Amino acid sequence: MARHRTPTEILATRASPVARSADRQNEPAKNGALEKSPPAHLKPAVAKCWTAIVDAAPFGVLWAADALIVEIGAELLAEFRKNPAGMSASRLARLQSVLSMCALTPTDRSRVLVVAAPRLLRAARDPSGPDHSHYFIHDK
Repeated sequence: MARHRTPTEILATRASPVARSADRQNEPAKNGALEKSPPAHLKPAVAKCWTAIVDAAPFGVLWAADALIVEIGAELLAEFRKNPAGMSASRLARLQSVLSMCALTPTDRSRVLVVAAPRLLRAARDPSGPDHSHYFIHDK
């Protein structure tokens, strides 16, 4: 299995220059924090699982572009919670894969780095506000 590509933000914080920077100059930019509230079209049980996934994810991991993968994870998690014994092995494997993508397994959480570097600023969080999302902003 091939090694996962290291995010450019992580490479930028290392002492060495970004490897193959020409390949990375057209990477899509982060598109804002993921909404904590679930989409309106989700069933109540799935919406509860959406909230559980978003709340459990480490900050800086989930973005607005990840809404579809969180929705798939919420659907699978709701199915698992409803009938764990009736869920097929392939659907359980897909659930584990989605949770891994959201850094919700011990191994994947250990790979998340929170780095304080001059080029990366952590957005301020207002704990009293409705949106408790965290994200990084490039300081150019």
